[in-house]
Amino acid sequence: MVSGCGYGTEMAVDIARSVERVGADGILLLPHYLIDAPQEGLYAHVKTICQSVGIGVMVYNRDNAVLQADTLARLCDECPNLIGFKDGTGDIGLVRQVTAKMAEA
Repeated sequence: MVSGCGYGTEMAVDIARSVERVGADGILLLPHYLIDAPQEGLYAHVKTICQSVGIGVMVYNRDNAVLQADTLARLCDECPNLIGFKDGTGDIGLVRQVTAKMAEA
């Protein structure tokens, strides 16, 4: 089972931990709520949530939370349970950059 997980960092950690406790296999990490964030902020948000659980995490790139390829690669290096990436931007150029960057790893 994969559960949606979102909102701000603290609430997302609470959600992720609770679904892990009830047996979820992973979470789809939705964008935080209605605020833009620089890459370092997105990095810190995703890393905190990944490190709070042992289940798989898939990030959802969309709206105001668009991880760039370099940021995503850093997260993959730091978070072994970051296992997926879902694009919701429609930016094929960015998806190609992410795919190329992940192929280098």
